[in-house]
Amino acid sequence: MGEFFDADKLVVKDKEVQQFIVVDEDRREVLAGGKELQPSMTGNELELILLLYKNQGKAVPHEEIMDWVWREVTNRDTILRQDVNTLAHRLRKSLREHGKYIENIPSYGYRLDPGDS
Repeated sequence: MGEFFDADKLVVKDKEVQQFIVVDEDRREVLAGGKELQPSMTGNELELILLLYKNQGKAVPHEEIMDWVWREVTNRDTILRQDVNTLAHRLRKSLREHGKYIENIPSYGYRLDPGDS
């Protein structure tokens, strides 16, 4: 049985309205603002949000993202930082208004910014 990530661990707040991103690893579901996002998310997007969610508030380096998302790929030399950047961009679009919480750390990686929790 996998782990369910409690929304209390990641509370993302706007100025007026509290917004939540919740990831259920067992069901491979992502909820943003109480709405399920799965049909629009690719497997790699789901893997990226899961990694960022597990490390919420911490910067995750490009190399760790590559190792996590593309762990089944035997020749990782073909995976570039641009692939990670493209994936992060697609994830932001899938998360819609919640995508702003995926923060680019220039020349390093990405993090899911929990805001003022």
